[in-house]
Amino acid sequence: MNTIIKRTKVRHTILIFLFLATVFNYADRATLSVVAPIMSKELGFDPEAMGLAFSSFGIAYVIMQLPGGWLLDRYGSRLVYGCALIGWSLVTMFQGTIYLYGSPLIVLAILRLLMGAIEAPAFPANSRLSVQWFPNNERGFVTSVYQAAQYISLGIITPLMTIILHNLSWHFVFYYIGAIGVMLGIFWLMKVKDPMHHPKVNQAEIDYIRSGGGEPSLGCK
Repeated sequence: MNTIIKRTKVRHTILIFLFLATVFNYADRATLSVVAPIMSKELGFDPEAMGLAFSSFGIAYVIMQLPGGWLLDRYGSRLVYGCALIGWSLVTMFQGTIYLYGSPLIVLAILRLLMGAIEAPAFPANSRLSVQWFPNNERGFVTSVYQAAQYISLGIITPLMTIILHNLSWHFVFYYIGAIGVMLGIFWLMKVKDPMHHPKVNQAEIDYIRSGGGEPSLGCK
């Protein structure tokens, strides 16, 4: 009599991490928009100066798309995404300190350039991980989850940032959101693995992913 082995569902945990990473990907981007009216008044930034700060992110984000994709292929989505999450969150925290410098606008523009560069691999990594971890018949739902995360972030996290802004100061918006992102990134590196290297995934789940068109061996050395 053959024993039927029930497949694990580790991929569902991976989906939660993809969702949370995307939430804070967009939350970190939104911090400057939330604090801009008060921060610009305090530091004496005119609209042109704020335009420079906002555009710095987009310029670096676009330029780093191809290098970001190369990094994902070279080092794997799990490592690059986790390190990027920690990196852009640290940059977010440092934005709360720009008032300490003699040229805060230059520091802010540099930090926004760094943030754009570091965040560039995020959505390609989402796509790559969905191919690694999910069969074709689940991938539409997976994509909708991490696409929805950006709007959930703007709808839920942004109001929370506004509360922090009005009850503390604009510095703490950067500090709190960045700190949560750093902790999430550390937890990501601890818990997220490639399918073939994950200690809790069984062969039945690997076979299910592969038979459904997924590529659990993608990027494995």
